[in-house]
Amino acid sequence: MTNVFGEIYIYYDGYLCFNAGWETEDILLTVETALKLYDCYKIVIQSLTDWTNWDGMGKKATNRWYGLLDSCEESDDESVTLYSWNPVTTDTIEYWLGTGTTTGEACVDVWPISNLIKMYMAMYAPKPT
Repeated sequence: MTNVFGEIYIYYDGYLCFNAGWETEDILLTVETALKLYDCYKIVIQSLTDWTNWDGMGKKATNRWYGLLDSCEESDDESVTLYSWNPVTTDTIEYWLGTGTTTGEACVDVWPISNLIKMYMAMYAPKPT
């Protein structure tokens, strides 16, 4: 998956940072196909005195092979991978603006505001019990 992003971070230590860029995750392209095979059989000689298994040509309406074969069964689906390509093997983040940290060129120190946030958090944040 590939994303384009823009974000504004307000860090607890008093920095307001703007970041923009794109990110991509591991990409795997695969071409697969599925196929079924037929398992058919014909009893050649059931008995030397009984040749009736050869006179049913075209008489068995339920058999799709019209009497030529005694029975046919489809196999289960078999998946076959024809081609697999991994063009992007690692997660990547590229920034057009900012660096994702408080040391980038797109960060502003808003220290007075951060002190107010710290004071507010100290007064109203839940205390551990």
